[in-house]
Amino acid sequence: LAQEVYNQDRRTRRATCAALAMAKVFPASQVIVVGGGLAGMSAANQAVECGGKTVLLDKSSFCGGNSTKATSGINGAGTKTQKAKGIPDNAEVFLADTMKGGA
Repeated sequence: LAQEVYNQDRRTRRATCAALAMAKVFPASQVIVVGGGLAGMSAANQAVECGGKTVLLDKSSFCGGNSTKATSGINGAGTKTQKAKGIPDNAEVFLADTMKGGA
């Protein structure tokens, strides 16, 4: 391993040495997950199920992240509610908005 590290370029060698030093201090069975949304919770759960120790960090006082905002709504165009509120909408506007949003 020492010869392989020596043959690496300087930047890669530094990163490899840092990773090896970290591996001595922080075993692979320990995981820090940043973000308590659906993906973070799933990752933390998977690590625990595989016998690891997990620390979950989230910037909020409760977990859930943007996953809590996902309401599984159904988008529509030209609905009764839009018509009643005077909102001009149709299939063409809906398609343009959807494509602009990256769907």
